[in-house]
Amino acid sequence: MSVERSLSTFPHPRFIPVNDTFSERRSDAIPLALLILALGVHAWFSLVGWENRNLPGVEFRQAQTAISAYFIQEEANFSLAYPTPVLGKPWSIPMEFPLYQWATVATSNLTGTPLTQSARGVSLACFYLTLPAVGFFLKRLGLNRAQSWLVLASILTCPLYIFYSRAFLIETMALMFSAWFAMGFVETMRRRSWGWLGLTSLCGAAAGAVKVTTLMVFILPCAAWSVYLIFQSARIRQWAELSLRLRWGLATVLLPGLATIGWVRFADGVKANHIQAAVLTSESMTQFNFGYGLFDVRFAPETWRAIGEILHTGIIAIPTAAVAVIAIAAVGGRWRPAALTSVGLFLAAPVIFPLLYAWHDYYFVANAGFLMLGIGLLFAALWEKPAGRIIAPIALLSLGASQAFTYQQGYYPTQAQRGANGSKVSFTLQELTQRNDVLIIIGDDWNSMVPYYAKRRALMIRRTYENDLELVGQSIANLQGESVPLFVLMRDQVGNEQLISLAERELGIS
Repeated sequence: MSVERSLSTFPHPRFIPVNDTFSERRSDAIPLALLILALGVHAWFSLVGWENRNLPGVEFRQAQTAISAYFIQEEANFSLAYPTPVLGKPWSIPMEFPLYQWATVATSNLTGTPLTQSARGVSLACFYLTLPAVGFFLKRLGLNRAQSWLVLASILTCPLYIFYSRAFLIETMALMFSAWFAMGFVETMRRRSWGWLGLTSLCGAAAGAVKVTTLMVFILPCAAWSVYLIFQSARIRQWAELSLRLRWGLATVLLPGLATIGWVRFADGVKANHIQAAVLTSESMTQFNFGYGLFDVRFAPETWRAIGEILHTGIIAIPTAAVAVIAIAAVGGRWRPAALTSVGLFLAAPVIFPLLYAWHDYYFVANAGFLMLGIGLLFAALWEKPAGRIIAPIALLSLGASQAFTYQQGYYPTQAQRGANGSKVSFTLQELTQRNDVLIIIGDDWNSMVPYYAKRRALMIRRTYENDLELVGQSIANLQGESVPLFVLMRDQVGNEQLISLAERELGIS
């Protein structure tokens, strides 16, 4: 069986050539105009609050990424055991492969742009570079240009993709590499091309090392399609074709798998040698990340209430989403299976990682596009209906209006704060200390915000260890040779006499 013939059995609508008449090209101008409008609106609102130094949106996590980038830049330290100086010595507790941090520092060094704005630029560029991968996939799925433009415009209306596409986070870089991996997987299996295999392998390796949970969301449809193709070959006893599909499929995931495993083992090895970071290894975090053994939590009403709140306030209003899904079922036509599959992939991510998605809205950067893709395919279906050249644009504009209201009520007020540049206590600590001083902070968990805005390394005692005087004492002893002028107690640790006595004894601080 030839490659092209085997693809014809893939369960999706076949490509229908675009009618290249003048009237057809003129009608195509409307979806193109809507895409340009959506892109312009997205870019405009992404720049809101651009010059602020603060990091709106899960600032705890953004500050952790930011403080790593800051000290990479300050120390010109581009090692794999990169600095995240918030838990004391040794200063490294590597989480993700630092490709995003390196790109941010390189951009800042080359352009002279402040680090925060460089990080926002890298994130935004990665998001926009995701869109061509989606466009290529839509073409392979069988959509014409006008339909593809409607789908891409739908994705751009998502408030979450305005707010977090410019955050100091790894999310859009992981999204970009994962999307290109998935697109490359399709092309590799279709063309059996070494060039596509190389691109797919590199993108998959980068995605897995930067953020494997994002890559896993995109591996799901690739794996499902592979199983279908293998089953199809076995059913008709095309053993040679089955062997080829197996070999090319396994080849695409070989380098991504090795890169991911290699990075996790390296990072775990570094963290295992840290007195406070051993509990942050992959083995220790498996139950939390996957909700392993927590069936009641995975499907608990509280979990899905939290997920629903993020959906409603950050991705698309639930009534709008409900109307869209009903419309897909009713009038989705030949695009109904693909659209419903996309919605299903959106829901699969929080089922696999229930706590991550219930607690962190930025995790939805990985899967919100699947929901918006499914809704976009509704507009592609409407475009083929009688009077679709009118109905589809009106439906898309209606979605845009609903999304604008959701964004204005949700993310916009936080993003639009003027002159927001971090906490005042951070700047006070910065004024009281020298550049190479180390802060000891207890009572703020391992929140990187205070040390990041103060631009100081810190020994922060994680919440579960605050009353472990032996661990606190050992952590302080590890700072021998460092200048420690301040011992900071915050929140419920203010007035902790045992810690105060420890500071007086170990540091001579009263």
